[in-house]
Amino acid sequence: MAKGDHLPYAIHRRLSRFTSWDYLIGRGDASHITPNLVQRKLFPHLAKIFPSGDTQVSAVNHILADIHNSSGMIETLTTSDISLGLSLMKIDTYGSREFIQEFLRELFSSRNESFFRELRDGNAEYTGHNYDVERTPILAALFNDAQFAEEQSLWQPIGDYVLETILGQTDSSYDSFLSSPCVDDQPIIRDDITYYGLLYFNHMVYAAAHADVSYHMWLFYLRSFTEHLVEGYDTSGSKVDTNAEHPVNASYLIWQTLSMLSDWTTLRGKVSRSLNHQFVEKPDSTYENSNIPKSAAICLADCYETIVTSNQVNENFKVYCTEIVMRVLSQCEEGFFRRAFVCCLLGENGYGDKSQFLRELNYLLAEIDHVIRFRIEDLTEALERKLGLLAP
Repeated sequence: MAKGDHLPYAIHRRLSRFTSWDYLIGRGDASHITPNLVQRKLFPHLAKIFPSGDTQVSAVNHILADIHNSSGMIETLTTSDISLGLSLMKIDTYGSREFIQEFLRELFSSRNESFFRELRDGNAEYTGHNYDVERTPILAALFNDAQFAEEQSLWQPIGDYVLETILGQTDSSYDSFLSSPCVDDQPIIRDDITYYGLLYFNHMVYAAAHADVSYHMWLFYLRSFTEHLVEGYDTSGSKVDTNAEHPVNASYLIWQTLSMLSDWTTLRGKVSRSLNHQFVEKPDSTYENSNIPKSAAICLADCYETIVTSNQVNENFKVYCTEIVMRVLSQCEEGFFRRAFVCCLLGENGYGDKSQFLRELNYLLAEIDHVIRFRIEDLTEALERKLGLLAP
């Protein structure tokens, strides 16, 4: 090292060659390339050993940018060293946001066995304690600091990939899977991308609610999931039983979406000392982005309207979905939230002509369990008034 040269820059020059998979694992033909797997274990700690100062900070930024942008590094981290990737996520430097997005997308899209196991078996409904770093290290790294999850938009890489999957952009055979008879839910529970995307959002939303993060964590991705699942909904197959609870695999995923949103509307009773999620400010359908239960109620109502007004969805499944949604309302206590929920369910949040939806809703309500209908008189009475204003 030349006299006066800074150690961080010397390290930067050495590590700047980390631009290929061959260098990372020492497979190159050149004699100067040697294995460096032990070296890369040190990267998350480099920032701690450099003295303060603009020069040194800049050097550290260069080092980590080299790591983030290395060809093959993301794939290596998600297959061989997830813990290192999770550590790198927490280092704030130039390019770190892009690294987080790419790392999470690759971890999820590769159906990483450890990640999927944690999503499936981890307890999302924990009552305030953190995820166990030994049993669920990935969830602990992602969501024990829910504010970090919000600041880094950890919903985006997973939500975007699920949407691409539903649209057939990542797997051309997915349409066929969605329209296949749902005679067994195990193929879905085993490794379906949409199902595990829903589980991911469930963990994230619960963590944010318990941490009192003042944001809805973009749970509205579930509205887009539903729109595209309904858009491609197809029960025309000769082996599809339209009288079944879940005629096709898409039906099962729609049910999971409605059930999850329904559960989130009840978070106001599950969080303690929350400033953001226990109460709504207005008893109407206006957005309150800092309030997860109300955001979930708005999203649930939008998803339900999409289902009810679809020509592709069969009537039996519409009745089934109606009972799911109205049961949630029937169990709401009187107050601002229930009044807001009724407004959402009557389509007051959206734009355009609601006459078709209101007439469909009126018809479907007559088909559901009479016990549920008895407990939603506030909605049925408001619906009657709205119908009376419609042109004959």
